[in-house]
Amino acid sequence: MYETIHYAKEEMLRRFQKREARVKPFINIINNRWDGQLYRNLYATAFWLNPRCQYDANIIDKHISTISRLLDIFKKHAHENLPLQSKITSEMKLLRNAEHDFGRAFAINNHTLMPEGL
Repeated sequence: MYETIHYAKEEMLRRFQKREARVKPFINIINNRWDGQLYRNLYATAFWLNPRCQYDANIIDKHISTISRLLDIFKKHAHENLPLQSKITSEMKLLRNAEHDFGRAFAINNHTLMPEGL
């Protein structure tokens, strides 16, 4: 959902670049809904953990701020348990680098097969 919202806005602006005033009210509606309801750490976390987004540099590089939001979620749910926080961040590195279990052939093959909405 995270990437889809951004893509929809970009596509609307691209298609109506000569008539931006016509599309501006719709962009404002999307932004208001996004800011009020959807721009949450949980959505950023789901985006970052989605292999389809994680391993597509064109996508993940545009949304680098999701790492901060992901860490906020982990910190909140780790309840100041420093060993657990350390374990989580080391697992993030394994995921990002497709190492250990994340580097298995079936996991790598599914990088592009996962739906964007997961």
